[in-house]
Amino acid sequence: MPCPFFQPVLVAREPEHPGARLPLIEEYEGVCRADSNSMPSAKEDRFRCNHGYSRSVCAHFPLSDPRSAHRFHVLKIEDGAIQILWVEERNYAPAKWESVQYSIATGSLTPKPADQCLEAQIIAFCCSYYRRFLT
Repeated sequence: MPCPFFQPVLVAREPEHPGARLPLIEEYEGVCRADSNSMPSAKEDRFRCNHGYSRSVCAHFPLSDPRSAHRFHVLKIEDGAIQILWVEERNYAPAKWESVQYSIATGSLTPKPADQCLEAQIIAFCCSYYRRFLT
């Protein structure tokens, strides 16, 4: 359940928690989009970014935002695509969800989420899922 303000960019070269069960499957480095001054997520913040539920422990998390985290579930894999159900949690409860399809060939999502962090998280999850379970 990564932080809703975390935009994963690449798999961490030196993961802090190798072998851990992580929401995006692999540990990612990325960008914090919690305010208008986007910044790379610091190595010491990486755990909170990758795990979410950071409202009370991250100085960057906007307390007025009700979002807690995102969850991702694989619904099916067929015809070169991974169908994902994403769930947005607000105040630690499911509040919004949608099914999207990830094309393994193109790396694109249909429909494309409006939120750039959510889009990057779904793509990161699908890439990690593909590497871990389908190759």
